[in-house]
Amino acid sequence: MSCDQVKRETILDVDADRAWEAISDPDWLERWLADEVELEPIEGSPASFTIDGNERPGRVERVDEGRGLSFTWEREAGRPSLVELELTPCISGIRIEVTETDLGSGPMLSAASWATRLSGLRSQFVLVAA
Repeated sequence: MSCDQVKRETILDVDADRAWEAISDPDWLERWLADEVELEPIEGSPASFTIDGNERPGRVERVDEGRGLSFTWEREAGRPSLVELELTPCISGIRIEVTETDLGSGPMLSAASWATRLSGLRSQFVLVAA
């Protein structure tokens, strides 16, 4: 892994369909990734992510239904990065691995920021005692 790439992963205690929904449905993405998300999981379609009032335009690059989704987004105009979300079944649920690769020279989300976002995703599936 180079310095222009960030990788993080977590395990979700859910089935494959729920995990896919968590990474491909805009309503779910708004729960853990960005404040506002406009995205259709169709290769080549435009995407938009708003985080802390800053819009990040992008494009859906790859859709492997039930297994992975990748898109570009721009943290600054003309400085895109590629975000790859991969799902892998494991004994305790579904592993989600996030890789963000700088495609220009702009800043990416930090490793700590990705860890926080994945923790937020994992918390969406934690059962709350009644």
